Amino acid sequence: MILELENVLVDAEQLILRTFQCNSSYCVKCTGAGAAKKYKGSCCTDLQVDLTPEEKQKFAELAHMAKVKLKPKKSDPLRPIIDRILDDDYTEFTDDDEEVLEHHKNERCVLSVMDSAGNLRCSINSMCEKLELPVHEYKADPCFLFPLHYTEYEKGRYLVSILSEETRHWIDQHPIVGKLKGLRTPEPGSPPAYQFLRYEIEYLYGKKF
Repeated sequence: MILELENVLVDAEQLILRTFQCNSSYCVKCTGAGAAKKYKGSCCTDLQVDLTPEEKQKFAELAHMAKVKLKPKKSDPLRPIIDRILDDDYTEFTDDDEEVLEHHKNERCVLSVMDSAGNLRCSINSMCEKLELPVHEYKADPCFLFPLHYTEYEKGRYLVSILSEETRHWIDQHPIVGKLKGLRTPEPGSPPAYQFLRYEIEYLYGKKF
């Protein structure tokens, strides 16, 4: 089920008929307690995120602004993350020598924070909100655009879809993508995916699209 809008092919089954919204309180599952606590079920816990040097530079710029302008106290959950970014101590290397975001022993992303309500949040989003900066300028593309998938299948022509159990085979994604709760069993009352992801889609193709 494909819609052709000028030079973009839209996977209507995934973007229009599928419902989706990002809500960590719905998808993140926490088991155990204390040192044995583990987080599972969301993109911020189960997925590996590759980083480019440009994305790391943006993180450093954001962390520097946050430290200078927000002056977070040691008790602020953002403080240790800001320090780790500025110390370049938040990534690791895979067996293929790819630099990726590190995860805590409890399996949540090292850049994630728990808010006062106990919900998992991205510190990059939080810093951008507090500094009133556009998140797309500082967040790594894989995180900002997830679960959107886009490709230039021939020069000047694109296909946009969503990473899911139905698409991961032809997109060649890890099986764990299809097991994420927010994609496998969307939260009741979620809007069509294209509505929730409007900001990200406009970032890719503009407001006219």
